[in-house]
Amino acid sequence: MKGQPLRFAADLIAAILDGRKVQTRRILKPQPPQSTSGWLREMGPNAKWVAVEETVPGRPARRRVRRAVCPYGEPGQTIPLYDEDGNAFALALLVGLRLQRLQDISDADVAAEGCVNQATSRGGFLPGMPIKSIFALSWCETYGARAWAVNPWVWVLEFRMREAIVAPEVDPRQQDLLSSQPRSGGRPRLTV
Repeated sequence: MKGQPLRFAADLIAAILDGRKVQTRRILKPQPPQSTSGWLREMGPNAKWVAVEETVPGRPARRRVRRAVCPYGEPGQTIPLYDEDGNAFALALLVGLRLQRLQDISDADVAAEGCVNQATSRGGFLPGMPIKSIFALSWCETYGARAWAVNPWVWVLEFRMREAIVAPEVDPRQQDLLSSQPRSGGRPRLTV
């Protein structure tokens, strides 16, 4: 199975390259039912995550098993990290993977997200603002006003950067020439 790309906004790329951001969260899709209380991981290669659902008192227990596979990779894999335009900027080793509710994030995890000194697009933070609140604001800026309140299940991916990928530089005088070379299909191509 080909992995889904891990994309990052421009302001987070510097934190990743500096080693300040070593963790990221991505929303699990589709979300399991509200009765899901946790996840267990099956053993073995290509193992799936199995949802643990609470039984409702007075109702018969359902034997419905829900499974999830992380679309971003498995621990031990080297995965590419991409910018918003889809250009790879680094290779990272995936060292940890888990599923948890978004609001279960710890202060240490917020720091691992690289959110400690980060400001929102609306400006700086109030002095003494709890670090978890800073992360919640950043999350809402990315996913929408009520995204934190929904408290979705998220993939928590822990990674260590292996190497930065440097895009080849093109002489600006040659850029026009390179991008306008016709291909057999008649469309321009970029050859570097």
